[in-house]
Amino acid sequence: NDAWQFGIRRFTRIWPPYAAWTVVMTAIALGLPQSQALIETFSWPDFFSSLAFLPTSVGFFPPAYTLPILSVGWTLNYEMYFYLVLFACLFSMRWKWLGFTLWLVAALLLAPLMEHMAAPGSSLAAIMASPLAKTMTSPIMWEFAVGMVIARFYLRGCQFRHMYPAVSMAAPARLVCIRH
Repeated sequence: NDAWQFGIRRFTRIWPPYAAWTVVMTAIALGLPQSQALIETFSWPDFFSSLAFLPTSVGFFPPAYTLPILSVGWTLNYEMYFYLVLFACLFSMRWKWLGFTLWLVAALLLAPLMEHMAAPGSSLAAIMASPLAKTMTSPIMWEFAVGMVIARFYLRGCQFRHMYPAVSMAAPARLVCIRH
């Protein structure tokens, strides 16, 4: 199945080196006397969340929101989430683009709208403030989505001049990402 091949290829390309470096860097940092700040804030749940590409806390700066133990992991959190979405869409075979469109509308349009409408202190506001929800609804995901649309045009043989509508979406998406 194409979905399994896609998922396995992405996972085996990204996770093993990331996990190995995360373990090595954690061991080095915990062994160095000048790493007192890491030692004081280190937790095993954060370590395992880092290995699983799950954001652990909201803070720092958008779009990272959180810095995993291996700091480059914040970008991989987005990448792996997007691969998970694509993996799920590929399982629906001939409905994959419908699934992709539904994800796009739900995660990148409706969820942020609901966040702005949620009453402060409500359970919806608390859910939307979670690190995972921030990752799932981040404007950075628009860049992945626009890339998919451009790839679809390209793979269907469209020349660049025919791809103008898709490419023209990239600039506003990038501005939204910079703004947030």
